[in-house]
Amino acid sequence: RDSPHSRRTIPLVSTDAAPPLKIPQTQETGGSRFWGSFARVVTLCLPDRCMFWAKTPDAKQAWREKVAICFLVFMVSFVVVGGFGFVPLFLCQEKELYTWKDIRAQNTGMLSHHRDAWTVVHGVIYDVKEFIDLHPGGSEGVKKYLGEDSSKMFPRIPG
Repeated sequence: RDSPHSRRTIPLVSTDAAPPLKIPQTQETGGSRFWGSFARVVTLCLPDRCMFWAKTPDAKQAWREKVAICFLVFMVSFVVVGGFGFVPLFLCQEKELYTWKDIRAQNTGMLSHHRDAWTVVHGVIYDVKEFIDLHPGGSEGVKKYLGEDSSKMFPRIPG
C-alpha cells in the first residue's frame, strides 16, 4: 500500500565506485624547475626520509614549497623592517655630542661675540638666537633658559 505514512528508503549517496581521477600532465618549465630547486635549497637541512608525515614525493615537494614561501615572506619582512626601521638609526645620527658645559659655553651672558643661543628641549638642542626678541613675554623669558634644559616649558602632548 502506498499510504503517505509508509516508510521508503531513499539512497542519499551513490554506492557506485567513483571514476578514477584524470590528472592532466603538464610540461615542466624553467621557472618551475627553479622554484623546485629553490624550495629544495631552503629545506636542505631536512632530508626526505625525515618527512614521515608526507607519504608521496609530491606531498614532500609541496611541503618544501610551503616552507620556501614562508622563508620568502620572512626575508621580505626583514628587508622592509630593516630598511625602514633600523637603517635610519645608523644613517641619521648626529655627528657631534655636546655636554652641558659645551651648551652653557655658547650662552654665557649672551654677549655679541657669542654665535648661538642654545637651549635644550626634550634632549634636542635648539638655537633660539633669532627668536629672543620675538618672544611675547620679552627677551628675559628666553634668556632665563639659555644653556639650560627648558623641557618643562614644552610639555609633550600624548599622541
